Amino acid sequence: MRLRVKRTKTATHLYVSGEMPLEQIHKLKKALEDSMESSGTTVISMEKATNMHFSYLPLLCSAHKTSLGKGGNRLVLKGETEVLDKALKSAGFSRSRGCIPSSGKKTCLWVENSDA
Repeated sequence: MRLRVKRTKTATHLYVSGEMPLEQIHKLKKALEDSMESSGTTVISMEKATNMHFSYLPLLCSAHKTSLGKGGNRLVLKGETEVLDKALKSAGFSRSRGCIPSSGKKTCLWVENSDA
């Protein structure tokens, strides 16, 4: 897995490409931890990622829930998420609504047809 980090005044962009094996999950975990400490939004682009191990799913979910607890949806998945969709389907992580009660806002990264 290749992980490129780009910081702007308002966001940290994480660009993930290549295979996403379990042995390299620590790279994304560290990048997410560092990004969550900042005051901006974290944007993850996985358009060039392939074969995500299912262990990345709870990591992304946990990071998203942490971002919600810090005031709003500060974790955003950008662009095509085909690799995420495949991992979700194979792991049985489909959801039709978020995991936290909400007032019409998206509270789950992988709820279909949502607006986050």
